[in-house]
Amino acid sequence: MRTFNDDNGVAWQAALLEASYGNIMLVFSPLKGEEHRKKFMDTPNLAKADQEFLSFSEEELRTMLRESTLWDPAAGLE
Repeated sequence: MRTFNDDNGVAWQAALLEASYGNIMLVFSPLKGEEHRKKFMDTPNLAKADQEFLSFSEEELRTMLRESTLWDPAAGLE
């Protein structure tokens, strides 16, 4: 799990989630608030995704947050 600030200074946490059918998601949630966001990663497996995740700069995390979509964890991976 990584913590970073978005362009507006809001603190977010990012973490990897291994979903069904081998999909790997990068999930984002603000430290204060209820919004959840997701971005599917184009990686072959969780080990490779973890290596990439650890190498991301904070600017790369901010870019991926901007590219992410809203996600309702209770609704599944739609």
